[in-house]
This record gives sequence, structure tokens and C-alpha cells, in this order.
Amino acid sequence: MVLSVLCIITGCSGTVSGQQESIKVIAEEVLLDDLPITTRYFYRSDTNILLDARWATRWVQEDQKNAVVAGYIDKGLKKLPDFPGPIQKFSEKILRSRYHVAASQDGRVFIRDLQTGGMNTFRVKETNADEIAIWDINEQKGLVGYSTRFLGEADKLYLYNTKTGETQYLTNGLGMSWDHSGSLIEYKQISDGNIPSGERLDAGKISIAEYEQLTGKKAPETYWVITKGPGSEKLVLTDFPRASYALWSPKGDYLYISSRYHGDYVVEIEHKDTLRVANTYKILDNEMEVDYAVWSPDGQYLVYSMFKLDPTGHTYIGSDIDLIRFDGSEHIRLHEGGSLLYEDPVWLEPNTLIFSRLGYKAGSKEIVKLTLTLN
Repeated sequence: MVLSVLCIITGCSGTVSGQQESIKVIAEEVLLDDLPITTRYFYRSDTNILLDARWATRWVQEDQKNAVVAGYIDKGLKKLPDFPGPIQKFSEKILRSRYHVAASQDGRVFIRDLQTGGMNTFRVKETNADEIAIWDINEQKGLVGYSTRFLGEADKLYLYNTKTGETQYLTNGLGMSWDHSGSLIEYKQISDGNIPSGERLDAGKISIAEYEQLTGKKAPETYWVITKGPGSEKLVLTDFPRASYALWSPKGDYLYISSRYHGDYVVEIEHKDTLRVANTYKILDNEMEVDYAVWSPDGQYLVYSMFKLDPTGHTYIGSDIDLIRFDGSEHIRLHEGGSLLYEDPVWLEPNTLIFSRLGYKAGSKEIVKLTLTLN
């Protein structure tokens, strides 16, 4: 099914605030429909492939094999090859639009290069962890960032060198990613670095008051930290406590930081001589919940879903698609979603976006392409 709509006629885009609008939606097209609502995807421009990225950890029983569904825009649905089984507590992701990675509870890690089809495997030292998660890959240096979690202990971040087979402990922290040059690492750290994983405040999922009422303890702070590697200088971004999400710009000079409780920011990072914050821009106050933000290819804009919450503050009842300039000077409503939920934005090229849409048809999801005009 393919549907084209001229959004200029239907009024699906408009300026929210800031300067005169410079970007408009001129067409909407449904690329795939009737997909399971659990499908998540990631786009690779070299093959026009839509991948089920499954960002949330998925557990698989020991006697089952694992498969990811891939949807080609013009070829229907196709499965990627299974990873070797049997599998124990298996988690998987798509990283950097190229690598299909997975980790098993018994310490095995699999990295499949989706361009070449090659497979790299290794075993981490910390076997039988409650969770092993692969966070990012440094293609320039051949490093893999991963974490282990044992109940009653803090999350630990490690770097595995695929060239030498060596493992380095980085820090106690949650998640990590390299900038696009492979020079800087960002990760989330709890103020009490030894706090057990089961007792931590999951930023953006539970309020401070709820946490303190449930645990009887004062909620710890969580901060984003930037470093060049183990033993290197650290830049702790203490001005953005309990931020739940961070994302490097394409050139690595800006870091977008989102917090449900404190607003959204873009931080300019300087690292020629020493790590420091050169500029900070507060771009949103978060009157509604923001999620799924991504940078434009030129690093000038962020596009994101702006979710509407029900009176309880816990259930999404609709969303809009917004675009904002990195310094907050332009804020444009690309699409009024109404009661529909738009998720998982991906920039295909400077004037094309892809979103998934829920609610258009009960029990299914659509992949929608928006074509923009840049004035």
C-alpha cells in the first residue's frame, strides 16, 4: 500500500516558535504497513534496508535461536541469519547502521558486519552476568564498548580491543558511545559509583519522589561524563542531572542531552587541548515528553517526537513531529500527529525522514517517509 499526501494542503507543518520557517513537509508516503507493533528499525542508506533494531534487551530461552526481521522497502520482509545457538539470555542491537551485535549471558559476543557479511566473535571475562550489553563500536581503533551487570553490584563498563584481544576496565557507569571521530566517549555515571544496579534511579522512568518513597533513600544523582579513554581526563556535566539520553552530533562537536525533568540541551564540547564546555543551549523546556531525537546529516537540526501524556503522566495518547535548530533559534512543527504515535525517526538524506507510526490501524505499525523542502 502506498499513500501520498501533500501536507502543505492539509496543513501538517508549521512554525512553532523562533525564526521564519525554512523547512516544510511537502509529501508523505507509506513505505511499509501492517507490521507488528513491536517492530523497531534502523536504516542503512547503502542497501535501503530497514532493520528491526530491538533497542530494548530481548531475552531468549536457552533452546531457542535468535532472528531479526529486516524489511526491504521494495522486497517485502526477509530474515537476517541466526547467530550461533543455543543461547542463554540473549540481547541484540544494531550499531552505527552497520553492525548487528549480540551478547549471551554465558559471555559470548557476536559482531556481524552487515556490509561485508563477516563475523567477529569473542568472549568477555565476566561470564554468567545478569546482563551483558554491547553499547558501541569504535571502527577507527577496533574497540568494542560493553557493560556487565550483576545483581547487587554497580554496572561496569569495559573496552575490548578486537585487534589484540585485550580488555580494559573503563568505569562504573551506564551505557556509552563514541563521537563520530572515535576520539571522545560519553557515558552516564551515578554520583555514588558503587550503588547496586537494582537500587539505582532509572532516569526518565521513575520520579525522584517515587524512588525515595519506594526505597526510603535519597535519590542519587546521575551525570553524563566525557573522556578520551581509561585513565584520561574526565569532563563531568553536572549541570544536567538525571538526564536520560545523550547523542553526539555528526561531527562530534555537540552533545544533545535530554532530561524529562530538566529540559533538553545542546552542549558544545571543545577538546583540542583540554576537555571543556564551550557553549550550552537550552532548546526545550519539556512541557510534553520528548523522545527519539536524531541529528540531521549536517548537524544543524534535531528532529524528534513530542509525546502527549494522559493525566497520569505515564501513558502516551498522541505525538507530533518537531524539528529544532541546534541552538534553539528555530522550532518547526513538521507533522501534527493527533492521536497517532510517531517514533524512531531516521534521516535518509538532507530532505527525507522516516518514522514509524502507530494507531493508523489497530494492532499494526507503518513506516512513513516525509519529504522536506529546504528554503
